[in-house]
Amino acid sequence: MPKETKCVYEFGSYRLDSAERFLYRQEQPIPLPPKVIDTLLVLVENSGRVVEKAVLMETVWPDVVVEENNLTQNVSLLRKTLGDSGDNRQFIETIPRRGYRFIAPVKIVAPAKIVQASPDRTATEAPLGRDALEPPGTMYRERRGLLFAVLGVSAALIFGAIFVAGRPSTAPAPILRQLTTNSVELPLSAGAISPDGKYLAYADPAGLHLKLLKTGETHVLPSPADLAITTVGWFPDSASLLVSGLAKQDSRSGIWKLSLLNEEPRKLWNDGAQAVASPDGSQIVFLTAAFRQLWLMGANGENPHAILTAKPSEGLAKPAWLPTGERIAYASIYDGPQDASGKTVHHIDLESVDRHGTSPIRVAFDPGLTGGILLPGPRLLYALRSGLIADWGETTLWEWQTDLSSKHPRGKPHRVSAFGGGVSPFDFSATSDGRQLVFLKGEPQNDVYVAELEQNGKSLRDSRRLTLDDHNDFPWAWTLDSRAVFFSSDRNGNMDIFRQFLDSQIAQPIVATPQDEMGPTVTPDGEWYLYIVMPEGWTSTVTRPLSWMRIPAKGGVPRDVFGAPQAGEIECALPPSKVCVFTEHRGNDLIVWSLDPEKGKGGELGRTIGGSHPLLRSGLSPDGSRLAVTLPDRIRILSLGPNGTGANKLKDIFAAGWTGFNWVRWAPDGKGLYVACWPTGRTVIGYLDFDGHKWPLIETPGESGTAVFPSPDGRRLAFSRWSSANNAWMMERF
Repeated sequence: MPKETKCVYEFGSYRLDSAERFLYRQEQPIPLPPKVIDTLLVLVENSGRVVEKAVLMETVWPDVVVEENNLTQNVSLLRKTLGDSGDNRQFIETIPRRGYRFIAPVKIVAPAKIVQASPDRTATEAPLGRDALEPPGTMYRERRGLLFAVLGVSAALIFGAIFVAGRPSTAPAPILRQLTTNSVELPLSAGAISPDGKYLAYADPAGLHLKLLKTGETHVLPSPADLAITTVGWFPDSASLLVSGLAKQDSRSGIWKLSLLNEEPRKLWNDGAQAVASPDGSQIVFLTAAFRQLWLMGANGENPHAILTAKPSEGLAKPAWLPTGERIAYASIYDGPQDASGKTVHHIDLESVDRHGTSPIRVAFDPGLTGGILLPGPRLLYALRSGLIADWGETTLWEWQTDLSSKHPRGKPHRVSAFGGGVSPFDFSATSDGRQLVFLKGEPQNDVYVAELEQNGKSLRDSRRLTLDDHNDFPWAWTLDSRAVFFSSDRNGNMDIFRQFLDSQIAQPIVATPQDEMGPTVTPDGEWYLYIVMPEGWTSTVTRPLSWMRIPAKGGVPRDVFGAPQAGEIECALPPSKVCVFTEHRGNDLIVWSLDPEKGKGGELGRTIGGSHPLLRSGLSPDGSRLAVTLPDRIRILSLGPNGTGANKLKDIFAAGWTGFNWVRWAPDGKGLYVACWPTGRTVIGYLDFDGHKWPLIETPGESGTAVFPSPDGRRLAFSRWSSANNAWMMERF
């Protein structure tokens, strides 16, 4: 905590009252979270001196172990509040690899009046509205198919806890220990502690490894050749492993059993994922590759059979055995109804069935739920975050001592600790006594990359990272002269729009306000930038009407394009075409309207029916005559006719082996498409012609949101890429 002497400090046009713990600007109070105020107080009280990061974290978060990212977020918010952005810092200076220094002149005006904190003030330390959280509610989990559109997160978070060691002052602080130190080039994809607590088994791109936790000695285990491991689990005797993965060549999933006695791995099943052994080791539960069915088989693969099929509108994820072994729990994922404002959210319910797939019991959870684990007791340890989709917000760990096999679960959840935001822990495991927890954790970051196109756009070379900051950056468009890329970034504490030239390391702000902005799209004449202002609460919904704005490319006052929020996207062709369109999503259908940037929406140009499949993304052809639309297994071409008029002719393009299409943009010459898709277990960026011939450009393991933008001159490709140095961590004494 800041020092006991209470003072009033003045710097610039600001006044900081350490007793009231308020910041004022010209006598107007500026509301800030308590920990952000504490951070500012420490810096101001040590004005002119470097405050080490470790000292700041120990002072602001006493008796709680936190990650450096929490401090980074606080400083970022302070800089945004003080208007201290860009390279010319006036208040807070970063001292590389050390900490921060408050550099503005500080004047102590007078000792402050001591104010006793009220119960309401101290209550702000807890997540709003969750102090008395009751079990009934709604559980949330985002879907990969909309990850980029909402700057989303990983499917691996289901039943994967997000947390940090933290305890009330009456209990000793938990112990948090890092078990592996892999770099971003070798991120862990799976890991689990053995039931007896002696070993850590983990997988990375180099293979499968076994670490003795007492000595740190690590061995390479024999694993199936050409297998990308996605799940690692243990049999209860701590002598055998259960591994799920994907073949690197054809992406076929499989389940394998491995012994620690250097025996050859044995394949148990050809089409399955997320396999988990029962507490007595006699049964294995797993999901089919399509995540639509729950299956059981014996410990050696005998008698495999389906016990449950998901409802048509739902999917399944992360099966887990209840501690007694009599029931199986899993996450059920589904879309909620659309409200009057157009808001739609995804939900996750925790459901359990017996070994026959009957007697289902379903419990709805808080929509901020991100993961958890079932432990002896019985008890459920789970994590909530305040921002549900794009804004990670603060993450907290909760414990619910209850029996989920009961139709009427009892007990009241209580908060165990606070973690913070901006991290991506997953793959939560525990020892059989529940005393040691292990999880994988990294700090995911999205960056903008640029590569040179060759062979008529069908191959890449010289891929390089364009945005060299440590924040999330998302590409949106090129300048018409192909010299710079537009992107959105949270480097100022919220999403703003920037432009960066290819020969520069400095990004220029285009639109930077306290709101979240994304885009832009450039009109064919180059006169306007069209961009989105995200609505309040957008991080808690997948679809919602958006406010589209236009701003002169030469600078000026932003204007509303439609006069009211609209649920859809604006796309523009390349010059000499003058076509812009507005694509409106109505359920699973897509309607295309003509658009004048200054006059708004015009007449209908065409529509296509998605049926039971959502139409996720679309791309307008360079001449404005056609629209490409993604479906899960194909790309559909909608003909708008020359200059946005004509018949609505349909053409479906299939590419053998490529499914899960989630992004499409036209090649500037109009002869092909650049797509992003998720064949099972991997992300592919590629080129596709209209006969279904395909050319993969980039392939990475796992399913991650990405976007692809060819430059107008056809020479380069801008794309987004997620990275994270995932490592294994252990938590004890929680």
